[in-house]
Amino acid sequence: MTKSPFEVPSEMRDLAARSVEQARKAFETFIGAAQKASDAVGGGPLPMQKNMADASRLTVSFAERNVNAAFDMAQRLVQAKTVEEVLKIQSEYMQAQAKALQGQMQEAGDKARSTFEEAKSSVTDAASKLTEMAKSAAPKAPKKPAK
Repeated sequence: MTKSPFEVPSEMRDLAARSVEQARKAFETFIGAAQKASDAVGGGPLPMQKNMADASRLTVSFAERNVNAAFDMAQRLVQAKTVEEVLKIQSEYMQAQAKALQGQMQEAGDKARSTFEEAKSSVTDAASKLTEMAKSAAPKAPKKPAK
């Protein structure tokens, strides 16, 4: 059986697979540290601190999902034996990532909208309470005698 001039030798694929696995382990260490840092941000009592922590966690989650998808694709790529397989894997990855990014943008938009609505509700409630307090604290004007 003759080898295709574009076929990648199995030794090269094995070496590349080990490299991808090492890179994945390094990323897992990094993303673990990023998650801890993100969690540490959320320790404050103010709503703004909570919102920033939520946004940070969401961003780290997106990054983790996207990088893991890239590692999965790389793992598949190193096992490819022909150019056709490589092209198919890349095409599938690009389609999946386009769909994933669209979903992530929808998720981020929904979160931003929810956060805005919560803030709006808090401001409205606070304004109502202040108005009530001002009305109850204001001195009552004496009634004018009828003429």
